[in-house]
Amino acid sequence: MDKEILKEYEDALIDLDIEHARKLFPLATSDFVLLSALHKARYESVGISVKLRQESRLWLELNNQKRMFGMEFSKDGSLP
Repeated sequence: MDKEILKEYEDALIDLDIEHARKLFPLATSDFVLLSALHKARYESVGISVKLRQESRLWLELNNQKRMFGMEFSKDGSLP
């Protein structure tokens, strides 16, 4: 994948950019689904700051979401 595309993707994750997500996933059923996907991707991405990843974990837990592929969060709060 080209560096410019990777940077654009990373920026969309950092900013939780719904507009960008709509372009990538035009068949998503709602903005909530897109926001959930962005938070899940941000939580799993080691290139994103720990602070933002922890914020995404909190959002996911508060919205009764699991990690990607339905995985549970670690009990000790550690990040993937």
